[in-house]
Amino acid sequence: RIVFIILILLALLVSACAMEESLKNPPPDFPPAVTVAAEEAAPAFAGSFMDEPRLLDYTEVNFRIRTSNITTETSRLDFEINNRSETDYIYGEEFALYKDINGSWNYIDIMFGAGWNDGGLLLPAGSVNNGSIDIGYFFGVLDEGNYRVEKILLSEDEWCLLSTEFEVVEAEK
Repeated sequence: RIVFIILILLALLVSACAMEESLKNPPPDFPPAVTVAAEEAAPAFAGSFMDEPRLLDYTEVNFRIRTSNITTETSRLDFEINNRSETDYIYGEEFALYKDINGSWNYIDIMFGAGWNDGGLLLPAGSVNNGSIDIGYFFGVLDEGNYRVEKILLSEDEWCLLSTEFEVVEAEK
């Protein structure tokens, strides 16, 4: 019985130490989503990696929504990322969504319980990747308005930000 109590106390002590360590380095808030990716990837990158992301020029990497006629009933957006550069990139499923409200881009929180897989997708130089964003799963029904999607790309020595905009119109009844 005493051994059992000692084991429980040791388990609590180990848990407390782990909790104390996580409190020393609390995870950053989202947004920006890029902070999480940057901190996790930082050891593998150059010192300038933690600087602000470089905005990729359209001529380097093109990110566009392929879904046409996006309405308040649209739950999935198809996209294309065209890497016209000579740099290989990696990106994840995660993205950030913003809505234009009175000329200002406002971050939209994901729904409670929604989350992304932790895998990385390779975007080699000169290639095109297609994918989809499950808007319904992450955000529910979108209201009418203008939206912007942002994705982070990681290369060997920097992280970059891609964005594209789209409009949601009222579904015809």
